[in-house]
Amino acid sequence: MNAEDIRNVTFDKVMRGYRPEEVDAYLDRTKKRTERERIADRRVTGVFSGSYAVNPFTGDAVPVWISDYVLAGYGTGAIMAVPAHDSRDYAFAKHFNLPIIPLVEGCDVSEESFDAKEGIVCNSPRKDATPYCDLSLNGLTIKEAIAATKEYVKAHNLGRVKVNYRLRDAIFSRQRYWGEPFPVYYKDGMPYMIDSSKLPLELPEVAKFLPTETGEPPLGHATKWAWDVEKGEVVENSLIDNVHVFPLELNTMPGFAGSSAYYLRYMDPHNNQSLVSEKADHYWQNVDLYVGGTEHATGHLIYSRFWNKFLHDLGISIKEEPFQKLVNQGMIQGRSNFVYRIKDTNTFVSLNLKDQYETTPLHVDVNIVSNVVNRGGSRWIRTLIMQTQTNMQALENCIEPTKDSDIRRIRAQSASDVEIDPTKVNLTQLPLHNNQSTFVVTVNGNAMDAAGIAHGDSVLIDSKRTPVTDDIVVVQIGDKTLLRRLAYDVKIKCPCLKAETTTDEVFEDLFPWDENRWQCLGVVTHSIRPFIENHPLNETGFLPGQ
Repeated sequence: MNAEDIRNVTFDKVMRGYRPEEVDAYLDRTKKRTERERIADRRVTGVFSGSYAVNPFTGDAVPVWISDYVLAGYGTGAIMAVPAHDSRDYAFAKHFNLPIIPLVEGCDVSEESFDAKEGIVCNSPRKDATPYCDLSLNGLTIKEAIAATKEYVKAHNLGRVKVNYRLRDAIFSRQRYWGEPFPVYYKDGMPYMIDSSKLPLELPEVAKFLPTETGEPPLGHATKWAWDVEKGEVVENSLIDNVHVFPLELNTMPGFAGSSAYYLRYMDPHNNQSLVSEKADHYWQNVDLYVGGTEHATGHLIYSRFWNKFLHDLGISIKEEPFQKLVNQGMIQGRSNFVYRIKDTNTFVSLNLKDQYETTPLHVDVNIVSNVVNRGGSRWIRTLIMQTQTNMQALENCIEPTKDSDIRRIRAQSASDVEIDPTKVNLTQLPLHNNQSTFVVTVNGNAMDAAGIAHGDSVLIDSKRTPVTDDIVVVQIGDKTLLRRLAYDVKIKCPCLKAETTTDEVFEDLFPWDENRWQCLGVVTHSIRPFIENHPLNETGFLPGQ
């Protein structure tokens, strides 16, 4: 529907699906939930507002929906959903049967959104639509399209370009003992600051470092944690009269409150008058090299920069930036397993069903969870596995059992990397995982000679094995049966098939996102090299490979 259509149809038709009572009820429910609860909840909920907004680039009337995953405090509090390229927008559109139009060439949005930030723009405008304005983004890269859109918006006074930072107020307090105490006391329930001349405020002795029985932080165990405003000192709790003696704050500051400026203190650790002297600061200045993992680069580094810029503005730090250079050494990524329990029950559901219920995620040890489908740890490999399972029927159409063994042999394919091996080979001694799922092919060409598989070699293929990253696989693409390495392209975040050759022949990387275009027939488990004189990789005659 476009803007002109809205003007020409009846009110009833435009407002179809709008239920004022449902909108009011939804707003009431949402008001009772915190922002954190809404962010954590992955269930799809929403209601049609009854309003439309006209897209100034297409002239389309876009229905305005209300949903609790949109945050009022971020940006304007309203978003232009792009369901083809955002996972939450995609789930929302699927749930409410809204249009999903891909805007990047070659992407498949039939099962999930395409979230990569690279590619060539399409459908902007669509080929079947009459252009509404003189802006066309088709054929541009995503970065080029964004820049062109910004310029068009400014030139035609459609809006203004603004940088929007995804920053929220951090929860600074901690309900624990260790940490700098807040210099705050409470009078009639209102917080008051202790005068800076009375600082520092030191942590008191406590009997135990656990929360109290009534749920207070560990400082609730302290017996000497009250502030005497007349004496200007900490006194016994028994003296609290809410006239001259008042209770102190029980929360403490987080670890980064003290550690964020440690690099300055290292310059002058014994200075009792200031954080760092001007002389020491001018001598040492800022840190030459910061080495840390991802949790440092995205956590501690942010706070250090904040504190340093604050101290720089106060004239305490002579450098605006605390670190000259950052080296991220990476992070070891292990498997993490969750099970999902339906709330208030002992019933557990799988990942794919959890959105249908109100569930509680429980982290469990990886050793007690069978999770073969998640091997590889990424959504793309799970898609790959499902494609393999789906396309096993196609494999049955191109293989036939041999007369001499249970090992199956693939029929010859023209212009391919593999073809039928006319040579009889005794396969009974090979440590096969499953004879019923294994077949043999002969390599035709040197697309994988760098991996140790050359022209004339025979390879054994397990059609039931789940492919994972770095496996060598046999795939069917059109009329070709190809031998390739299954890899992961970090640039576009997608699996791909790579040749590994020592020859000058050029083999393009193949991106198997189109399940109608390719089929995975199995994983290479063994290679068999016949004794052929002058074989390009043959040194010992019969060589089993990986």
